[in-house]
Amino acid sequence: MLMATPDSVRDSLLHELSQAKTPQDSIPLLYHLSDIAKSKNDRQQPLGILVETAHRANNIPVELDALRNYCNIITRDDSLMHLCLKIAQSLPPSNERDEAITFIKVNRTSSKARSLPESEKTKILQELISNYQKGESENLYNEIKRLYEVCLYLSHSTTGGLYSEYLEKLHELINKLPADGRKALPTMYYTQLAIIYTKNHEYEKAIAADKELLKIIRQLEEEYKRQGRIYKNYDIGYYICYRRILSNFPVLTPEEIEYYYQRIIELAQRNNAVKGDFEAGKRPEIFYLMARKEYSKALPIIKKVINHPDNKPFRMELLQYMIEAATHVNDKATLLQATTQYNTLLEEYNRTKSAEKYRELQILYDVNELKTQNAQLELEKREAEIESGKVIIRITFLAISILTLLLIVACCLYYRTKRLAGSLQRSKQKLQTEQENLLKTQKELTIARDQAEGANRMKTLFIQNMSHEIRTPLNAIVGFSQLMAENAKAGNREDMTLYSQMINGNSELLLTLVGDVLDIAKMESGEIKINLQPCSLQAICNLAVSNVKHKVKPGVKMHFQADTTTSGDVCLMTDATRLEQVLINFLTNATKFTNQGEIVLSYSVDADKRQVIFAVTDNGIGIPEDKAEIIFERFEKLDSFAQGTGLGLHICRLIANMLKGKVMVDTSYTGGARFLFIHPIR
Repeated sequence: MLMATPDSVRDSLLHELSQAKTPQDSIPLLYHLSDIAKSKNDRQQPLGILVETAHRANNIPVELDALRNYCNIITRDDSLMHLCLKIAQSLPPSNERDEAITFIKVNRTSSKARSLPESEKTKILQELISNYQKGESENLYNEIKRLYEVCLYLSHSTTGGLYSEYLEKLHELINKLPADGRKALPTMYYTQLAIIYTKNHEYEKAIAADKELLKIIRQLEEEYKRQGRIYKNYDIGYYICYRRILSNFPVLTPEEIEYYYQRIIELAQRNNAVKGDFEAGKRPEIFYLMARKEYSKALPIIKKVINHPDNKPFRMELLQYMIEAATHVNDKATLLQATTQYNTLLEEYNRTKSAEKYRELQILYDVNELKTQNAQLELEKREAEIESGKVIIRITFLAISILTLLLIVACCLYYRTKRLAGSLQRSKQKLQTEQENLLKTQKELTIARDQAEGANRMKTLFIQNMSHEIRTPLNAIVGFSQLMAENAKAGNREDMTLYSQMINGNSELLLTLVGDVLDIAKMESGEIKINLQPCSLQAICNLAVSNVKHKVKPGVKMHFQADTTTSGDVCLMTDATRLEQVLINFLTNATKFTNQGEIVLSYSVDADKRQVIFAVTDNGIGIPEDKAEIIFERFEKLDSFAQGTGLGLHICRLIANMLKGKVMVDTSYTGGARFLFIHPIR
């Protein structure tokens, strides 16, 4: 029987996926597609679809697992990482959700730290350490995030004692994680721990960290087998751990050395990726021979691979092995050459370590300086509070004196006021009644106001949630329709492609409706702010035309006509995005009612009135004069059978008001319709 190839397995899975009836049925197929992917880029699409599918299936554990794996792939795309974080935060509270949120935040921090200049990293590190030393967070996951960020920024400056100290503190927190909230953070931590301990030659700690990783890998392997994920392969993970453990051979027993080397041989025999690394760098074999003190066999291999590109980061370590092996076999020429090269690298290494130690001391000094400044500020604050207390005492004494004087005067007036007590009592009762009525009215008005504000918030929240809930399945529908069209049989591909295009077109109309409703909600609630910047009018107009040009009907021309009265481009202080939105809405409206002729976008500058007048002119059916104002109202349409919801022109008016401008119909134009946007020049 012939073995199935990865491509044939993928085609079979895609076929099964197209036949899946429910989101829950699609989940194992999407997992399989991710597991057989050859690279991270190949895994991105099935994992992205898996997030949406798990959300529709209300399968929260799978959604969180897919989000964690997806974030491991898109580490360089902060906008997608931010979206994943928002999705995780929207899920019901649980330890697993909190861990996923922490995992995503740490990944974002790590990605951002790599691109920052050293000065900025140092400044952030000082603030992180200072904030961390102020006290612990009430939430375990927040505390882990804070400490993880300190370790991440420290790793860019030093791998010395300070870094190890904070890693040990992080280890204590990792051990406190609950059983249902420790799927990703321990793996990330122990990987970092094993690398740094191996680099610092802390053999026993490095091996202990790798053994924890192996334990986690075995648990995941067993869990995925129970879930039926037959394509999930952990050979690379096992190989990396075994290889790193073998590199710490000075503390391994002969039986352990033999055991780990045989495991590596078995992995290389069944996995081509492992075999490629094993044969290219030869590092496992070198570790094995050096551990067994078979120097005559190890020396030729080290000589052969020491300059291999994969071994460049480990050249200093290999030179040490070469010196040891050459000494034992009495190869003086090799010993001299290796010693010379090792001394050169050692000098560079010592310089690097010295620089790291200096940075470490500088960080500690800066942190202590910040603590000293904070202590000084706290002292000044307390002194100010003491001085303020003294002033309050003086004022209190003066107030008591005045009150005593007033009391004496009050006693003198008591007998006089007693005669008026009856009249005052009646007046008091009347005032109390009126006050109670006022308070009741005020309470009713407050309740009505709160209800109105709550209704407005609920309306905006409902529209925003509906926008998200509609966009998610629409994107999935479009994605699956394209996928079905691409994988359709040759005889059906043309029809499937046509259906896919129809789906895309109708999805675009629905997304436009959702976007318009959301824009109106945001504008009316004040969420959208105007961002004024100098903008090129020609660039904005050309961009608006290019965005709408594909919508014109056959036989209709659309173009932009620059202002001939001005020389060159015009720069206007405006919000380019909102201005472009108005022009696109005008142009889109013109395409609906123009069956022949042309649609022209133009502008003119009125320097005397300090305004720019944008015009969109078409040869369409025109607008009756009595409807010129009504069409800018919400949901108003002259033709109830035309596409659209009647929101586009209303949005134009809202944007114009925000820009202190005005939109209107030029009723003097009779060749079709001409819409004007009068924009002030600031």
